[in-house]
Amino acid sequence: MTDAPQVPISDVKSEQAFQSPLLLIRKHQDLDHGVWTDGYMTFADEIVGFSGAERSAKSLHQVAEFLSANRDALSAYVAATSFRLYNKKATVTSTGDILDLPFPETGDLALSASESILVQDIVKFQRELIRMGDKSFALKSTGHNVMPQFNETLLASINRFYGDNPLIAHPYHSWPGIICQPYSFGPTEIDWAESDKLRSRLDVLIREQRSETISVTRIARIYDDNLLFLIKPDRLRFWMRSIALRDADEVLADLRAQGY
Repeated sequence: MTDAPQVPISDVKSEQAFQSPLLLIRKHQDLDHGVWTDGYMTFADEIVGFSGAERSAKSLHQVAEFLSANRDALSAYVAATSFRLYNKKATVTSTGDILDLPFPETGDLALSASESILVQDIVKFQRELIRMGDKSFALKSTGHNVMPQFNETLLASINRFYGDNPLIAHPYHSWPGIICQPYSFGPTEIDWAESDKLRSRLDVLIREQRSETISVTRIARIYDDNLLFLIKPDRLRFWMRSIALRDADEVLADLRAQGY
C-alpha cells in the first residue's frame, strides 16, 4: 500500500515509542485506521502499522484518505478473500489481508453500479448472515420494505435488453412467509381474486420437509404469456438488491432459452 517499510507490531497488547508517523490499521473486518504522529502509544488490538520518515507523512495521510473513502468496498473485498475471517475470530482479519488490499495508483477503484450494489449488501447484510445465520437481520426481517429497491435493480438490468417493450413491476401480493412479485411486458391487470386458493399451492411449491432436520426452500419463476411471477420466501435475504441482480441474470437466461 506504500513504499514505507512495515513496522513489526505485536499481535498482543504492546507499548512502543515511535519517532516517525504511523498509519495504523486494525485487524478487523471494518478496517478501522488512522495516522498516528504523537510518538508514544499503547494499544490492545491486533494492529498492522506502516511507517515512514517525516517526508512520507503526506503519503500515509493519502493512504488513510483512500481507506476512508473506499472503506465499504475494501471491507467487502476482505470478506470475499480472507482465509481468516469467519474461521477463528469471526470478525478478525490477518496481516496478509491488510497487505493484499488493492491500492490503484489512480486512487479510484472504478466500481460499476452492479459492483457497488454487491459491496453494500456484503457489508450491510451478508457478513452478518454468515456469522449469525438465523439470528441475522437478513433472516429475522422481511423484504416488504425493500421491494421498490429490489424491483428498480431487477428492471434496470433486464430492460437494458428489452427497452422497446420493457418489463413492468406490479404491486406484490403476500401471504404469511411468502411474497409473490408479478411483472409483465406491457401494461396488464393482475387478478388476485383466487389468491387464497393459490396460497396452499405455493406452500407445496416452495417448501419441502425432507426429514425432521432437513427442509428445502425453493424459488419459483412462473411465466404465463407476457407475465412473470417471482415467488420466494418473505425473508429479506431473498429480496436484497444483490439478489435482484442474480434474479435478473436468471430471468434473462430463461427468456433467451424461450426465444425472446
